[in-house]
Amino acid sequence: MEDAVILGLELSRTTHIEKAFRVFEDRRLKRTQAIIQKSRNIGRVAQISNPILAGIRNSLLRLAPARAQKKQFAMLYDVDF
Repeated sequence: MEDAVILGLELSRTTHIEKAFRVFEDRRLKRTQAIIQKSRNIGRVAQISNPILAGIRNSLLRLAPARAQKKQFAMLYDVDF
């Protein structure tokens, strides 16, 4: 959905289709690369198999304030249209 909105906006800003696609790609790559990196980091932490490290991870997650979790996901919800 985001791709469609961003592409539509860029196409409406110029008559040069190639330029619109270049700007679209630049905008989307920045966002999607950040999401991919965050996902990888979360995956690494979630897949910890060492029982001691997993226990520490679980304790830290329980102790983390709700605002910390919200901050982790803010980038996903704050879309620059």
